[in-house]
Amino acid sequence: MWKRKTDKTISNIKIVKCWKGKYRKGINNRGYPVIDIKKGEWNLTHQINALEKYDLEKIPKDFHIHHINPDKKNKKFNHPDNLIIVHKKDHKNIHKIERELKEDE
Repeated sequence: MWKRKTDKTISNIKIVKCWKGKYRKGINNRGYPVIDIKKGEWNLTHQINALEKYDLEKIPKDFHIHHINPDKKNKKFNHPDNLIIVHKKDHKNIHKIERELKEDE
């Protein structure tokens, strides 16, 4: 499930302190926040938060994580309250409806 990323695909790398110690965080080439929990193993922040929220070890097959508020600049973009796990067909339909609503504005 997790794809190993190299530092070359990550931008804005910063060292962050937390109660567990230090870790690195950055932004991947698609604009999603990532963290390096194990040295050199970058993980999408929203995946880690969703797994914790739903007490899962991995995202079920054919399911995706959807951001309710899709604004990546929003400070709560990866907050667990902004994440839901949906079937990939439903996820596709959600984004289709969001695009249609945006076009109507």
